[in-house]
Amino acid sequence: MNSTIKNILVVVFDLNEIEKYSRKSLTMVIVKRIILIVLGKR
Repeated sequence: MNSTIKNILVVVFDLNEIEKYSRKSLTMVIVKRIILIVLGKR
């Protein structure tokens, strides 16, 4: 459970970092879609 929370925090932190760079905006969208898919399967 703790590892899952850490992974979520890392993902959120990464998204905040990615948002700072417009070049990686597409990557941010893809990552968010992957997260939605993963959460949807649970």
